Amino acid sequence: MPKISEEQRQKRMNLILDHAFNLFVAKGFLKTSMEDIVQSSGVSKGGIYTYFSSKEDIFLKMAEDRLIERKKYYQTLPKKLSSEEKLRRNISYILNKLTSDDYLKGIKFINEFWAIKCREEGYQEITLRRVRLFSEDIIEIIKEGQGNGEFNKDVNPHAMAFIVISVIDGSAGTSGIMREKITQEIIDETIDMVIGYLSK
Repeated sequence: MPKISEEQRQKRMNLILDHAFNLFVAKGFLKTSMEDIVQSSGVSKGGIYTYFSSKEDIFLKMAEDRLIERKKYYQTLPKKLSSEEKLRRNISYILNKLTSDDYLKGIKFINEFWAIKCREEGYQEITLRRVRLFSEDIIEIIKEGQGNGEFNKDVNPHAMAFIVISVIDGSAGTSGIMREKITQEIIDETIDMVIGYLSK
């Protein structure tokens, strides 16, 4: 079998992911099969299994890419920013994703996946790992703010990160499932509420 370049490999993987995403949106995760993805993408069954062992594996790759994107954004924030501004930008970045129709398309099947898979062995640990990775940036900013005097030292950073993630997940559900679109005013009010509590 001829070797392909890393660029070609990534291009083919992205093709599979794009077609799988569209199928998950149109049919739901449960009703989409690997055969559907083979037919839609035009990549052979053997070719797809070279990259992904199952549709669950494809979903987890999508989820991982979203998480990596968030982490990269946080890492690009200038170090000289105040802790408050870092937290504002971090939360704003995530909530503003919910104003994108393309982003919202995935919310239903994402919730469908986790609602089903959280009962299966092994997936709870995957979920907890994602929550830890998601929350660690928020915790880091809060601790930094407490250290430099911007934030109240009596606030538990882990508890506050849990609250922030819960608000974001709730907003995603309201926007993506109930179709109640988030506005810039709601985003600003949410961030002001979090900062206001931390600054007491």
